[in-house]
Amino acid sequence: KRNWVRSDEDGWHFFWASVWVVRQMFNSDSGYRLQDHQIINHFPNHYELTRKDLMVKNIKRYKREKEKDVNASLHNATGETILDFVPITYILPSDYCF
Repeated sequence: KRNWVRSDEDGWHFFWASVWVVRQMFNSDSGYRLQDHQIINHFPNHYELTRKDLMVKNIKRYKREKEKDVNASLHNATGETILDFVPITYILPSDYCF
């Protein structure tokens, strides 16, 4: 057993919440921010990583930034190119409604 204890105060360490609750808690109007010891199961704009088309968009943006940075290397220790694993992705017309 984990011996977890329910807490109604700000002293919690882990918070399991729905996306809607997270959006309500962590919007810019509330001003609430996580403390260093707190963990939550969702985060704002999580769909940027969980949707394949948006994840690829962000990886490509990261790759472009690394290519502009003269101090950054796009190769690992064995000389292989990093970030070349990104699959081809597309959005079907019926997916636009999501």
